[in-house]
Amino acid sequence: MENKKTVFFGPFVGEFGWELLWWQGWVKKVCRTRYKDYHKIACSVSGRHIFYPDADEFLPIPKWFFEKPVSSRGYITDCWINGWPTPNSSAAELEDVYPRIQKIIDGFKERLPEDTEFVFPWMFRNDDEYGKMGMEIPENPEENSKIIIYNIAYDKQILEYLNPSKKGMELFKEVYDGNERLIAIFPRMRKYRRPDKNWEKDKYNDLIDMLQKKFPYPKIAIFGEPGGAFFADDMPDGCIDLINVNADYRMDIQCAALKQSVIAIGSQSGAIDFALASGCDAITWGPASGEKVFLTENFMKVPMTFIPFQNPDVSVVVNYVEKMLGHRKLPPIGFEIKKQAVSKFYRVLPRIVMKSTTLSRIKKKFSG
Repeated sequence: MENKKTVFFGPFVGEFGWELLWWQGWVKKVCRTRYKDYHKIACSVSGRHIFYPDADEFLPIPKWFFEKPVSSRGYITDCWINGWPTPNSSAAELEDVYPRIQKIIDGFKERLPEDTEFVFPWMFRNDDEYGKMGMEIPENPEENSKIIIYNIAYDKQILEYLNPSKKGMELFKEVYDGNERLIAIFPRMRKYRRPDKNWEKDKYNDLIDMLQKKFPYPKIAIFGEPGGAFFADDMPDGCIDLINVNADYRMDIQCAALKQSVIAIGSQSGAIDFALASGCDAITWGPASGEKVFLTENFMKVPMTFIPFQNPDVSVVVNYVEKMLGHRKLPPIGFEIKKQAVSKFYRVLPRIVMKSTTLSRIKKKFSG
C-alpha cells in the first residue's frame, strides 16, 4: 500500500440482489476508473468476494454481526434505526442494526490508514459523474416511504458474467467431481423479507421428485444458505448439497456449480438473478407485477422463463423445464395463453395503478 491512498467499499449488509444488481457493478467501474491507482478494499458478507475481482483485498463482515437476526432490505436492513424500515412480517426479535454497523466501521477505521476514503452503500451521494445514489434516511423515520433508495443505473456500472475463483472451482470438485450437467434448485425461504414469495416446501419436494423421475441425469443440486433456503437440515435423497459447504466460499462454489448447470429453478429472488449473472438459464415465478422489473434485472440477457403467478402448480413448472431443456416442443397451451395475457396486462399498466391497494387484493386472489 506504499504511496497509495486506500478506498473502502462497504460494508454491504443489504439485500443480496441489491448488491448484485445495483452495487458490485458500480464498484467494478470505479475501481477501473476513478480509483484505479488506489489500494482497493471491498467488504461484504463472507463468501461474496467473487463480486469484487478488482479489489486488492476482500474483508468479510465479522461473524458476530450475524449472531442476531438480520432482515436485509435494499442497501440496508429492516429495523435499521428506531425500528424503521419495518419488516414485512412480525419480527419482535429484530433489533436496530445501524449501531452494530457503526461498531464494524469503527473497527475498520482503527485498522486502516487515517486518510482512507470510505464509500458506504447506503450513503447518499449526488455524484457529478454518476448522479444520485445511496439512500436518504431521516434521523427519526416515521414511515417507510420517508426512506428513499436511489439505485445506480445499469449504464453507470460494468456488468459482466460472474466467475468462480480457482479456489471455488477446486472446492466444488470436492463436493461433486462428476462431469454430468446439473439442475440447480434455489428453494427460497425468507422469514421477514417478502415471505409471500416463498414457495411451499412440499412443492419443492414434489418438484425434485418429478424431475428425478423424468431426468435421471442431469443431477439435482440444492443451492442457497442456512436460514434462507429450505433443506439446509434435511437434504432430499439423491441431491447434491451446496448449502452446507465452506461458508467462506459458498457463493464461489455455487457459481462454479452454475457453470456446470443446464438450468436454475426457484421462486423470484436474488438467487435467480445470481444464476442468470453466472450465465445459467433459469425459470422463476412470482407476482405478475414484478415480471417487467425481473426481466430487466437479467442484465446479461440469459434465456429465462418467468411464470407470472405466485404459486404455480408443480406440473406447470416441470412443463416449462421440459420446454427449456428441449424435451417438449410447446408449453401447455391453455396455461401459456393465460400466462401471456397476464404478462401483457401488467406490462401496459401504469406504475401508480400497479401499486394500488385494490389491485394488490386482486393479485393475491388471482395469483395462485
